[in-house]
Amino acid sequence: MLDIEDNAGLYQSSAGSSGLGMSLVDKRLREHFGDDYGISVACEPDCFTRITLRLPLEEDA
Repeated sequence: MLDIEDNAGLYQSSAGSSGLGMSLVDKRLREHFGDDYGISVACEPDCFTRITLRLPLEEDA
């Protein structure tokens, strides 16, 4: 899991937004790796924005 966070809190997900980028990336990751993986965004306005990327860890054999 990789968390990227800033302290600006400027990200705002608009209801009815036509942006598809994050949802399409999340959908593709879930389809490829399963429902335990994907990408999510959490935001507390004027406090922080956090993007969490969950990918499987593959170790070399």
